[in-house]
Amino acid sequence: MKNEIKETFDSIAITYDSQRRKIIPCFDDFYKIITNLTDSNINNPEILDIGAGTGLLTKFVTTQLV
Repeated sequence: MKNEIKETFDSIAITYDSQRRKIIPCFDDFYKIITNLTDSNINNPEILDIGAGTGLLTKFVTTQLV
């Protein structure tokens, strides 16, 4: 059952994330502003993802910090 839930979520998440890019005006700017606000001078900062979405924002933030 747990594996089935994960597989269903993963399949929907891919579509959901790609649709957001089409639905949200200035999608890239929206996420760039957020990631710029999370800029850190600390090496390897700790980031807490509370799991309230698909992980898209966390992906943008961690990509920005690398």
